Amino acid sequence: MTRPSLPVSATDIALAVGLGALAGARAALPNALISHAASARPSRGGLLGSAFLTRALSVAGLLELVGDKLPGVPARVDTSPRLARIGSGGLAAAALGRPHLGPMAVLALVGGVTAALFTTLTYRFRRRATRRWGLSNQGSGLLEDALVLGAAALLLPQLRKHAPIQPLPGLGAIGGR
Repeated sequence: MTRPSLPVSATDIALAVGLGALAGARAALPNALISHAASARPSRGGLLGSAFLTRALSVAGLLELVGDKLPGVPARVDTSPRLARIGSGGLAAAALGRPHLGPMAVLALVGGVTAALFTTLTYRFRRRATRRWGLSNQGSGLLEDALVLGAAALLLPQLRKHAPIQPLPGLGAIGGR
């Protein structure tokens, strides 16, 4: 007897692409958004929506916004930052399919691949903005921040409406409200 597979909807894929794209630009942002979305539904958010994790991920996102403009920070296309973005995009997208492992795996793949692509695209955008418009690294970073935060503001309401964000079986009580 085969188990019926759980479908992954077009909305799931679109949200996974959005989270992956954000991860390509700012690694900490997608998981902060997922946590904020889960915290909007305390009965189903579990650990992911806990106040502590939501605050911690938000602080990580803010620190990344500041740190991104500092001299000596490695380029996002270097191996470690690229892997962090791929992992972040995959992890955030996987949360959309919780608690079902099949959809989680598909969405993690979509989020990770999208993060890999957008890591390169956003790097090139920023370099081109610096050259074409004569912006400093900080100026191009602030322009990128505005675009990324605008996209995040559009994505967050959709994530809040998304039903599958719920605790993994057995973990519902941990960190729940």
